[in-house]
Amino acid sequence: MTLLSSKRFVALNALLVCIMLLMIGRFAAVGWNRILMNTNSADGDQGAYLQLGLDVRERGMITDGKRNPLYPVLISIFAEREWQYFTWAKILNLGVGLMTILALYAVGYRLFDKVTAILAAFLLSINMEFILHSTFALAEALLVLWVLLAWYAMVRALQRPDQARYWIVGGGLAGLAYLTKGTGLLIAVCFVLTATLLYGPRVWRRPTFWSFVAGFVIIALPLWIYNWVVFGSPIYNSAIKNVMWMGTAEEKYIADPAELPTVWSYIQDHSLNETWNRLWHGLIDMRFFFAKLLWPTRSLAFDRFLLAGGLDVILALVAVTLVVSRRLLVPIIKKNREILLLTAVLFIVFYVLFGWYLAIAPFPIRFLLVLAPILMLLLSAGVVGLIRSAWASPKIPRLAKLAGSVIALLFA
Repeated sequence: MTLLSSKRFVALNALLVCIMLLMIGRFAAVGWNRILMNTNSADGDQGAYLQLGLDVRERGMITDGKRNPLYPVLISIFAEREWQYFTWAKILNLGVGLMTILALYAVGYRLFDKVTAILAAFLLSINMEFILHSTFALAEALLVLWVLLAWYAMVRALQRPDQARYWIVGGGLAGLAYLTKGTGLLIAVCFVLTATLLYGPRVWRRPTFWSFVAGFVIIALPLWIYNWVVFGSPIYNSAIKNVMWMGTAEEKYIADPAELPTVWSYIQDHSLNETWNRLWHGLIDMRFFFAKLLWPTRSLAFDRFLLAGGLDVILALVAVTLVVSRRLLVPIIKKNREILLLTAVLFIVFYVLFGWYLAIAPFPIRFLLVLAPILMLLLSAGVVGLIRSAWASPKIPRLAKLAGSVIALLFA
């Protein structure tokens, strides 16, 4: 490395450090303001999590059958019947949010490059949904962190199927995601499905596959034993057993638990046409919520734009861009097939599941938040890759490249 290139390398790293410090500082400042504004501990599920944290400390409980134990166990460290308990629970999540931004940069740098990593971390740091859920006493911030790290370990496991350490770590991190929230179980299922699609059923005969299973089981086993003893089923969760089979959210207020719907009662009470109509309308409406998930702000004007047909225009433009850029994208897709396949499986499973769940949870953003860092990273990688491919193409005039660089710099 020459002296000039060495100086440029140091200058670039210094610039990236400054950008990261600015992002983290801005996220912390906005997050602290949101902590101060979040004064109602009964807003959403915050009260239930705070109560469970107290139950962990005072009664030895670890779950109420609805909420998994990891976040309540963490906040039980400073659980008390005083107002500062609520404040510390929010501050804990703000710290987890900061760690997630740093983790996204590290994952992006290892999988792609520094520019992609910094862009993805920036998009996450300004995302209002992520900021809000990093300042609430909820499990979402912790779940996002575990899912991001598990996704990275799983990608590495798929890329290097003979290296057991990635499979073990992936299983353990998926287990931590499951201990945080019941949807963490989907992460493990999606990985198994992706590995099977990539390598066929023979992957089930590999020792590495069973090391993933072992990593997951070891972490999840305490919760399974507790559920078995208390609720009679290792994987008991009322959301899976009852809530997702309700027609409306109001059904959860039925006094007699024996009257709550199950999958069998739903099948008996609803026709195939009714079932399909519920799913179809949910799948159509989910487009709107994924657009809101990736948009950095909460804005009524943006909502009106999307609902007035703007969403369809955006999707059409994305489709046209993909078609026009297909020659540039093909080598990128081949190079990153494990990343894209795992993400596609996760996206489809979450999209369909919460499309169904939309009848009960009419604003499901927080359930989708686990996909936000992954989607932002891939979006950043796609944008950076297309810009680099366009810059390297001899068919694009030099003046157009210069203009594009100026626009990109001004945008940055």
